[in-house]
Amino acid sequence: MSETTNSTETVSRAPWLKPHHFKKGQSGNPTGRPKKLPITDIYNELLEEGVTKSDIKKAMRSLVRGRSSATVQALKEMADRVEGKPTERHEITGAEGGPVRVKVEIVKRSA
Repeated sequence: MSETTNSTETVSRAPWLKPHHFKKGQSGNPTGRPKKLPITDIYNELLEEGVTKSDIKKAMRSLVRGRSSATVQALKEMADRVEGKPTERHEITGAEGGPVRVKVEIVKRSA
């Protein structure tokens, strides 16, 4: 059986599931995934708790000086999330910097 639609009604292929369908406008996951705290919120919380900017800088410097690859990667990820990843631009050119030329060939197949 398949689902059929006409201008006035939809016939479901599994009518026994009808009581379990979501109501229109109702979310299937009302609580959803918990929101992650942005780094700036954590930074502001630290400042409110009395941690100074110089303390935070010292902690970051010690992380960087640790030079473990996991630490460096974590710092890169943090920077990407706070500052945003740099946009990559690619320029595509043809031979010797000229325009790109594309040759299209249409081939008919015999049946």
